[in-house]
This record gives sequence, structure tokens and C-alpha cells, in this order.
Amino acid sequence: MENYPQIEPVKIAQNEYTGIFLNSSTDDSGSRDEPQNNPHAVQVSSVDEDDNELEEECHHLCEEIEILQTNHHVNLYDRHVFKTTLSSGVIGCRPHNHSLCSFVIEDAILLNSSYAHVVERSLVFSQWQKGTISIKIGSSSTELDRALEIALLDMYVAERSEIILSASNRSRKIRDQAVLPEPCIKCIVVLQSATSSRLTNLNIEEDSSLACLSANEEDKYETALAEKNCGVALFKKKQFVDAFHRFSAGAKILMTLDSFILDGVEINKEISTLYSTLCSNMAECQLKENNPSHAIILCKKSLDHDPRNVKALYRQAVASWSLGDVEQADSLLIKLLEFDSRNLAAKRLHKEVKDKLKSYDDEYSRMMRRIFGNNR
Repeated sequence: MENYPQIEPVKIAQNEYTGIFLNSSTDDSGSRDEPQNNPHAVQVSSVDEDDNELEEECHHLCEEIEILQTNHHVNLYDRHVFKTTLSSGVIGCRPHNHSLCSFVIEDAILLNSSYAHVVERSLVFSQWQKGTISIKIGSSSTELDRALEIALLDMYVAERSEIILSASNRSRKIRDQAVLPEPCIKCIVVLQSATSSRLTNLNIEEDSSLACLSANEEDKYETALAEKNCGVALFKKKQFVDAFHRFSAGAKILMTLDSFILDGVEINKEISTLYSTLCSNMAECQLKENNPSHAIILCKKSLDHDPRNVKALYRQAVASWSLGDVEQADSLLIKLLEFDSRNLAAKRLHKEVKDKLKSYDDEYSRMMRRIFGNNR
């Protein structure tokens, strides 16, 4: 028999992502561990084997890899989006932020009837039975559609996947409590195409996603302004969380501008004012969602860029008042009324704050009288 070169024995180890068994070398002592007991493991012999047999074993291993890679589970975005690949797509052809994606939803099942109103607000799932749907990554205005974007970013063109999306039910939300999304809808999605898209116009409905980093300063500013206007429209519809995401997107765009404020030095007043407005609007969304602590943080950011922002002062006062920080609320309202003495909402709230402070002073005086009166 012809002598073949010595082949180093291998240990078959499991890959945690795909369940495929991969080669690993022996340990330093020279001992060779046995392969794990798994139906997909393939033992490769070391010596005196016919070339055809070795080639056949390698062929079987490749088949196992192909089968296991075709159907795998992926948990995305802190386990709030689940994706199971049913058939693979074209490797390398994957959408990214700002891509225009066309896809088909073959089936959609509502997993929880209490989330029916969430599905109705979704632009995608309200029309999924009409055929091919096109969306631009980053432009979605509902929680469910944003979750679907996360799944699309993990798909290849021509891929077919089963996706489970989660949404939040805020009807029983407690103050400053995080509301975790729950599985809401299960669907089968086929990604047909994904084309690159850049900022070419400023139509709010078609191109209100984040501008590319390579866009010029003027386009970025106009896009941030469009995000703000879109957020205001959503806020008027009482879609406070969706509006928050729009305001946040606009603020992020402004932070990429070279003329943004650096080290507390105001470089461009127009940009600074818009950024302050966006932060103040985000704070109002947090107040509507009963998150006063978060609202205070955003108001402080707003006032850092525009100390005379009356709305930010008022919203921070409201948040402080709701948290029981009466003295802070009083201080903020006094400053606000210096800038805008005719602000009726601030005057009404300030009267309530002063009444509360007076009641505190009266209670303190009565307590002191009781204490020192008993010591006489």
C-alpha cells in the first residue's frame, strides 16, 4: 500500500452560534480528546485511508454545515426581536442604515389581542396583505416598524425568515418605570431587494431618516429640522414615544455638524437653538410618558445650549414639582417669569408651588412651637 503523509488527528468542537462542529488542535500533552457525542460530528481519520474516503467525509461535513446554516435562530436587540432563517439569501447583499428595502410579508399572526391597536398604527402591518412593501431604514415612525427594521438589517437579499416582533403596552405604566416590550406579532418575511440611499431631498414622508455622515452641513441641518417637524406631527397624534425617536434622530444629526457647540462655546446660534428645542421636546415626551427624572436630564441639556428656553424651564419645573422638589420648581419658575412675565401656565404653577411652600413653613412653625413650648 502506498504511504500517505501523516495527518494530524483532530478534536471536533461545537460552535455556539451555529451548532456546527469545528476542528481544534490537541492539548499540550499530546493526548487527543474524543469528539463530542453529537449526530452532526464527523470523525476524520488520521492515517492509512484512501483519498476517496477522506474526500467523501469532507463532502458530508460540508453538507452538514450547509443544512445547519440554512436554519438558525437569532436574537436581536436585547431579545426583543427574534429571527429564524428559513432559507438563506445572497451572502454579502445586506441592507444598512438609509437603505431602501423591498420585501413581502407572507403571513402575519397577532400573538396578543391586547396589542391590536399597536399593529393598527404600524405602517407596514396595516398594509401587509397588499403585496410588496418598501421602507427606508431609519424612517419608521412606530415601535413595531422600528423593530422590523432591526430584523431587516440582519437579513440578506432573497432571504426568507420567520420573525417575532415585540411591542410595549404602556397603559399601566408607573412613574419612571421601564416598560419592556412583549412578543406581539409573528410573521414570515422575504427580503426582495435593498438599495443604497443617500440624502437627495428633504421630503418628510420619504426622506426623513438620518442623513449620511458625508452630507453637507446645510443638508444635515435641514434634515434635523424635518425630523423635528415630523416629531411635532406625531406628538399631536399622541404618539409620544414615536415623536421622541424623531426628535432624538434630529439631535443626533446636529451632533455630527462641525459647527456644533464645543466645550461650552457657542459656535452657531441657529444650530444651538434647534438642538435646545429638540431636547426640550424630548423632555415633554418623557413627561407625557410619566418619566419626570428623564425629563429633567433633557431639560438641563436644553438649557445648557439655550439658557433662555422658556419651555425647557417650565418643563423642568413641572418635572421637579411632580417629584416633590418644590424649592427647585420655585427657583425655575422665578427665572422663567423673569424672561416671560405673561406666561399664564407658569403663573398658575408658581401659585401652587408658593402655596405648598407656605404650607411647609406653617407646618414647620407649628412644630417648633410644640417643641419649644413643651420645654418651658
